[in-house]
Amino acid sequence: MDWTKPTTQMLGRFQPWHKGHTELFKRAVAKTGQVVIMLRMTVIDSDNPYDVNERIMQIAEALTAEGYLAQKDYTIIT
Repeated sequence: MDWTKPTTQMLGRFQPWHKGHTELFKRAVAKTGQVVIMLRMTVIDSDNPYDVNERIMQIAEALTAEGYLAQKDYTIIT
């Protein structure tokens, strides 16, 4: 990622990351060429069953399957 360039932000719980989030990501990356995905910290419960590491893996797997590269097209922070 080039932090001197415009960057789209996506903030959410992403519990879990799903196809709708991937489509939103595609629109976001098309606007600026790079996206920072910001994960909200959540308490594990029935509405938020995944911890941060599980969500990072879900996102990375989905975006890799679409041909996007971590640290080039996107980065994930909490």
